[in-house]
Amino acid sequence: ITSDIPVDGGRDSSRFNMHARQTRFTFEARRDTGRGQLRMLLQNDFFGSGGSYGYRLRHAWGQLGNTYAGYGWSAFMDLDSGPDLIDFAGPGASPSARVASIRQYFPLGKGNQLLVAAEHRSPELQLPRATQQSRNAAPSLIAAARHEADWGHLQLGGVARSLGYDGDQRDDRRFGGGVQLSGSASVGEQDLLLFGALGGKGLSRYTADLTGSDLDAVIGQDGRLHALSLQGGFVGYTHYWSPLWRSNLIYGQLTMARNAALAADAFRQSR
Repeated sequence: ITSDIPVDGGRDSSRFNMHARQTRFTFEARRDTGRGQLRMLLQNDFFGSGGSYGYRLRHAWGQLGNTYAGYGWSAFMDLDSGPDLIDFAGPGASPSARVASIRQYFPLGKGNQLLVAAEHRSPELQLPRATQQSRNAAPSLIAAARHEADWGHLQLGGVARSLGYDGDQRDDRRFGGGVQLSGSASVGEQDLLLFGALGGKGLSRYTADLTGSDLDAVIGQDGRLHALSLQGGFVGYTHYWSPLWRSNLIYGQLTMARNAALAADAFRQSR
């Protein structure tokens, strides 16, 4: 994870690590019904917290026709714009989150589709006191519009979030959210261009590089909650050498705006 690379000048070159925790078990079932296809998926890997190879749930959801419910990738993500990477985390600025959600797809014809969803995504806040606790007062709301064509696809999505905390002396609430534009485009017969860009406030929980870093918002000295701004993007270029071989070149950057309430050594930018 790029944001975890130490940049304070110190380094330790005496450590080696190897694991197979990304090993996955997947069960999937599909069946055609009078109301559309019924699909159910269950997947686990070994990135859990119960030891070095703790069993972890990755996906557990069902979909009937255009209605989805369960635990899986966030509706804010555009999986078709993600380039192939050996890096398990993916491009730092790409949306990445697994959540419990309900969503509905609305096919509009001619390759167009609308998506609306409600998701559980607790805010990740920097809380200076042990008596302060983050508070999730409402689900995250997501809407996305998508167009698919012979040349590729284009998707525009937005998310609105509730950020808040409760403390012994005061509490505060803020709204956060952001937008993402992503897509893919064929370049000739053997090349593919993939891209994505996002920006907003209180959005770090939805990014591959900053999820788990408590950088959705920070509490100032006055007790007010400040949603942190960020922006970033990535571009990937895929070349198919043959039906069995392809190569990928990817560049990504994620930048967070400065805030007086953040520590001097807090995350600023990753490439």
